[in-house]
Amino acid sequence: MSLVTITRSIGCGGMTISRLVADGLKLKLYDDQRLQQEAVKMGISPEVLKRLDEKAPGLFDRLLSHRPETYLDLMAAVVYEVAHRGEGVIVGHGSQMLLRDFGCALHVRIHASESSRIQHLMDQQGVSREAAEKMIHKSDNERRGFLQF
Repeated sequence: MSLVTITRSIGCGGMTISRLVADGLKLKLYDDQRLQQEAVKMGISPEVLKRLDEKAPGLFDRLLSHRPETYLDLMAAVVYEVAHRGEGVIVGHGSQMLLRDFGCALHVRIHASESSRIQHLMDQQGVSREAAEKMIHKSDNERRGFLQF
């Protein structure tokens, strides 16, 4: 049984590292695309999963939906289903929190200095320093909100 959860900050090269870990351990990589495929198999709309992905529901979403927790429960079910299979590298989706008491998982956090993250985003996405800083700030706030929700 080999299960790894990886959480990462935007701009730190976390997806590249996640792929290398999965390839090196010869495990399936459960990234956004594969987790969405798993969600569809379980009957969850990919649009719903993407909308809630690592963001706390906003006031508008809460007013329109009687139970936003239901969607988060469904997303958690996908992570639990993958974990139940016992092998894979799960990237994001609160997997490190959901599986924190799962005795057979290694939890990894990938982070880099702010200056490295800014430079990485500027190089990879061709954005200005100011745009990269805004992307980092927005992503970090959304992820914090998601984990607190």
